[in-house]
Parts: sequence; C-alpha cells; structure tokens
Amino acid sequence: MNKEIEIRFLEINKKDIIKKLNSLGAIDKGKNVLKEIIFYHKNELKGYHKKNGIIRIRQIKNKIKVLTK
Repeated sequence: MNKEIEIRFLEINKKDIIKKLNSLGAIDKGKNVLKEIIFYHKNELKGYHKKNGIIRIRQIKNKIKVLTK
C-alpha cells in the first residue's frame, strides 16, 4: 500500500528550492490543478475521524481517483 504524506511549508524561498531541486536532477513537468472533494462521516465533525475515516474524490488532469482513508 502506498503512503501519502501531506505537509505545508510556510515562508519558503521558491527560487532557492527550484535551484536545489534542479541541482538534484529534478525535472519540472509543469503545473497541475488538483480538484478534490472529501466526504466525512457524520461523526467526523465531532472528533471521531480516526474511527470512521473519509472518502476522497480527486481529479488531476483527466484522471479521477476515489480514495479511502
């Protein structure tokens, strides 16, 4: 099973990161727009998310995926 990790970085220097990624051999494949809809169990809003999980529908370009977590 693939693992997914989501993190956010605040106050970064975009030019420095691009320069570092290029020096490591990374290739820029352009921008993608991610559309996402998340369905929570009704108890999710009460703090029971670990028990009930979520269903996520994602669209990237012309691919649509349904994921559970």
